[in-house]
This record gives sequence, C-alpha cells and structure tokens, in this order.
Amino acid sequence: MIRKQTFSLFILLGMMILSLSCATTGVDTSLPESMSVEPTTLLSTEAISNYYFTSARVSLWNGDFTRAMEEMEMAVRFSPDNHDLRLELAMLYGNVGNMTLALEQAEAALALKPDDAETIGLLAELYTIMGDTENAVIQYEKIIAADPNDQASYINLAALYTELKAYDKAVNVLNRYHVRNPKSADIYYQLGKVELTRSDTETAERYFLRALAVDPDYESAIIGLGLIYEESGELEKAAETFKKLLKIYPENNLLRDRLARIYIQIDRLEDAIREFETMGIYGADEGEMHLHLGLAYFEMERYEAAAEEFERLLEFNPEADQIHYYLGVTYEQIEEYEQALEHFGAINPISDVFVDSAVHIAYIYQERADYDSAIAAISDALKTNPEDASLHHILASLYEDIKDYPAAIDAIERAIFIEPDNTSHLFYYGAILDMSGDTDSAVRVMKQIIDAEPDNADALNYLGYTYADLGENLDEAEDLIMRALELMPDEGYIIDSLGWVYYKKEMYPEAKMEIERALEISPEDPMLNEHLGDIQYRLGNQAEALDLYHRAWELKPEEHYYKDYQIESLKRKIELLEKNQTIDDLL
Repeated sequence: MIRKQTFSLFILLGMMILSLSCATTGVDTSLPESMSVEPTTLLSTEAISNYYFTSARVSLWNGDFTRAMEEMEMAVRFSPDNHDLRLELAMLYGNVGNMTLALEQAEAALALKPDDAETIGLLAELYTIMGDTENAVIQYEKIIAADPNDQASYINLAALYTELKAYDKAVNVLNRYHVRNPKSADIYYQLGKVELTRSDTETAERYFLRALAVDPDYESAIIGLGLIYEESGELEKAAETFKKLLKIYPENNLLRDRLARIYIQIDRLEDAIREFETMGIYGADEGEMHLHLGLAYFEMERYEAAAEEFERLLEFNPEADQIHYYLGVTYEQIEEYEQALEHFGAINPISDVFVDSAVHIAYIYQERADYDSAIAAISDALKTNPEDASLHHILASLYEDIKDYPAAIDAIERAIFIEPDNTSHLFYYGAILDMSGDTDSAVRVMKQIIDAEPDNADALNYLGYTYADLGENLDEAEDLIMRALELMPDEGYIIDSLGWVYYKKEMYPEAKMEIERALEISPEDPMLNEHLGDIQYRLGNQAEALDLYHRAWELKPEEHYYKDYQIESLKRKIELLEKNQTIDDLL
C-alpha cells in the first residue's frame, strides 16, 4: 500500500523537533530555575496552558518525549477547547506508538474544527493503522471533496479498497483522479498494482507500460513489469527489464542481485558473475560478493573457482558454519574428500547445517567402504538430534550395506516411531524385513502401506512382485502390478514385475515382450538381464540365456538389490550352462 501521507504530520513534528534541537546545539535549553516552578492559581488557565505548552516544547528540544507528553497533556487540561493543542498531543501519542490515545485526541480536535484538513488527514491515517477502514474511507473522501486534486488521498483510498479486496472500488477511485489528470504516471502505476494484486497480470502490464510512456524512468513501474515477467516465466524479458532499470539506477545493488539470480536461472552464468562483480563497484560488502560468486560458480559446476571464493569468504569469518558447509560440499564434488571432511568436521553440533554435514560425512565414508566411520558419523549426529527420523533411516541403510539386518531393523523402527505416518520409512522397513528373510512380515507391511495409500505404486509393485516371485496369488499379483503401472507407466522395474508374473504363469512370449521393454528403459539392471535369460532358457534358447546371465554378472548384482541366495543362484546358472547342463532346478 502506498500511503504518501502516512505519519506525515508525525514526521513534520519530528523534523521540527530536530531542526530546533540542531539550532540549539551546544546551548543549555533547560528552563531557568525561576521558570521551573509550578504555575500558581493566580495565573489564568490560558497562561497555565501556555506554560505547559512551552515546557513541552523545551522537553521535545531535549528529546524527552515522555515528559513532553505529560506537559502537553497538562496544556490540554487547562485549554480543552484548543484545537491546535489537541492536534499536537495526538501527534505526540502517534510518535510513540500509542494510537488509541492519538485517535482520541485527533477526534476531539476534529470536533473543535470539523473542516480542518490537517486533522482529517491525521484521522484518516490513524483509522487506517487501527484497521477502522470504514472511518478511514470517510475521512479520505472528505479530503478529496475539499481538494479534488489531492492525488495522494485517491491513492491511499484505493490502497484501502485493495486491502479489502474491493478491487473494482479501488480502480474506480483511481479513475476518478485519472479523469482530472490523465497524464499521471503515479495513477497508471497504482492501477497496475491493483490489477497485479488481483492476479490480472495482462492488465497490470498494460498500466505499467502506460506509466512508463509518461515517465520512462519510473522505477516502480519498471520493477512491476520485471516481476510480472519473472512470475510468468518470461525470464529473458524480466532480465532485460531489470537491466534497463540498472542503466538508470546503477547503484541499486538489490536490483542487480535480482538480475544476477535471474541470469543463473536461464544459464547465463557469466552474465550473473559480471553482475555480482559489478555490485562491488557500488559498495557491496566484500564478503557478500565472494558468497554470490561462489554460489554462481557452483551452479556452473566450476567447483575449483567456487572453492576459491568460499575460501576467501572464510577469511572474514573463520568459524562460519555455513561457509564450512559450502566448502565441504564443493570439495566433495571434486572428490577432494580429505578437505571436504575437514570442513564438514569444523561445523558446530548446534548449527542448522550440522545434520546435513553429518550425512555428507557418512556418504564420503560409504564411498570408501569405511562403514564403521560412516555409522559413527550418523550416530554422533543422533546424540544431539535423537528425534531426527531421517538420520535413523540413513543409519538403517548403512547397516543394510553391511548386511547387519537386526541393527537396520532397529534403526528403521526408531524412524517409524518418530514419524509413524511416513510411508517411506514403512516401505523401507518392509524391504529390510524381506532382505532379512522375513518375507511374511514384509508382505504384511506392504499391505499396511496400501491400506493407508491405495495409490502407492512402489508398495503395489513390491507386493505384486513378491507374490510372483513366490509363485503365489498370481492373478492378484498381476492386478497389483497393473495398478502400479497405471500410476507409473514408464518405470522399467514395474514393467519387469509384470513380465515376471507372465513368466510364473508360463506365458513366456508375453513375459519376453515385457522384460525386453523394461530393458530398453533400464539396460544396466542385472535383474532384468537375468529374468530375460530365464525366459530365453524356457523358450529353448540356451545360448541367449547364457549371454544374458553373463551380462547380469558383469553388472555386479552384489551392488544392486540382490539377496545372497540370488547371487549364488545366478553364479550356479552360469556354471551349469557352461557345462551344457540343465538349470531347471534353479528356475
């Protein structure tokens, strides 16, 4: 909301006080002792009022608002019908934020001078601040009736209607002034703001352009246009709009920062870096500059340059956890793991990025197959964040990697206890139960998920595939997998599940067609290659089957989701077929 008059009277009072205090700098402005005594009853009430008014002015000169209010209250007490005193007291109350008393005095002042424009303006502001829109509207209409050329009051009144979502009324108010002054860029801009507020970006754009036709350098209208283009995804137009404004106001670093961020979104990263660097010319903080440049280089995947900027930034604040985190992530990207670990390890346990840093540390150790250190990193994080379910989930996955299924189950059960409605924890719980050999419990868990989320494609597929693998409930398995495919039609592993149901139903041509389709999507999946090998064997194509088993073995099934007995089964199939022996017992 634009309120050009808001607190204008309070501000004027403050300026008056400031000018008076400046004029008396170095001068003792306290009252002489002879003037500090209380007025006697021998004085008239008007003289007593003037005494307190003068005292209040002196207190204002000295910056003592509390005493000034007390003295002005006394002045009003002795001259209750003095409009000017009540108005000054209202402004004093407003300056210290006591709007209730300010409104009380302003209303009393208006009762004394019903047509006083200054009092009406103050009341309009106070009613607006206090949310009394009805009375605020009445006062602004009074001002407009008295002075039809008071543009600010039209704008303030329109802003009130806009806040009430009475957009047509706001437009009507602005058009009333537009008829009087059709060349007002301010009114065009305000009309654009109203339309933008009610999400009519096309009309808003038109009004902003009209404002610019009147005043090509109208900063707010240019920003409004840029925001419209940015929100609508027309980022190139947004960039050009903000760039135009920067030619007029090159020192506007907030705008330059926004332009740079738009450049990042449209992959004009060199332009973004140039803008960030230019910000330094216009007084941007040096540390802020290194941060912006580091993030821009990181987006460009120029990780060495990003690390250099972050290292410079760290010089300004060696203990800044966020900077250590940026450096850790950057060094991790270029596999400088020791430096990454050093920076992640420097982060304070109470930091907002501590948990994320622990996850990165665990990942690095996991990549090195140092599971003890990975588990220790997550366990340390849990000491200060015991209710973080995601950490328990990650810990479960680390235990799964080393096939410590009891520990994995314990960890994921803790995650479920903390977030019982999180089905991703529940799904993983079922998968670990299955890996541990407790397939019956895994089936119960998947059914539980489907009951809670009937459209959970992964649970539908998992249960259907499990039935197929067991050779049980094949019609139900097919139905479950078809439901999953309706939700995720292009997922290779779900298509494979359908093929596996057909295989178990001895529908080998149909099975072959589905598995081949799955392999087109996921050719590097060892299970899909093995499944197609099984089908080829059943179709009598032993050579093709052996090639596919070799392919599956080369894809390192131990690094995928194979269970130990499945790895042994694949190995045995290869050995037997290489000796031209049957593998029927393994299928």
